[in-house]
Amino acid sequence: MRTLYREGQMPEKQGRRTTNTINRGQILVVTVGLPGRGKTHLAHSIQRYLRWMGVQCRVYNLANMRRSMLGPLNQLPGDYFGNVQHDTETRMMRLNVMERLESTIRQFFEQGGQVAVYDANNSNHERRCLIQEEFGKMGVQVLFIGTYRAILLGLV
Repeated sequence: MRTLYREGQMPEKQGRRTTNTINRGQILVVTVGLPGRGKTHLAHSIQRYLRWMGVQCRVYNLANMRRSMLGPLNQLPGDYFGNVQHDTETRMMRLNVMERLESTIRQFFEQGGQVAVYDANNSNHERRCLIQEEFGKMGVQVLFIGTYRAILLGLV
């Protein structure tokens, strides 16, 4: 149901007010957790809410970047996933995908983006430290959000 207002009685636009209160810097939200635990669902929920509040927000999904660069799963080497010893070619493929995603996130921030959501596994402590260091140099605040199971397993 739509409410009609008389001239001069229109309430202040909510987007204008919230943008001023939220625009305090750039934030990178990094999801942490095992596969199939709701990280992507959480990332898109965050994006939907922040956009509703008037914040410039975007989700960057590592799996989507991998698919666009390397193709479907059946075209990947057998040692691409898991905690196995990767050969040099597989290691370079994984690094190229991560570097491209991170450069895309950097471009978003350089163009004035406020909140980026880095949607990936990120369960490795060393990997999280690298993300913190790299984006911290840019003055971006990094926030790690773990799913319930990630917290129970001590991944966060």
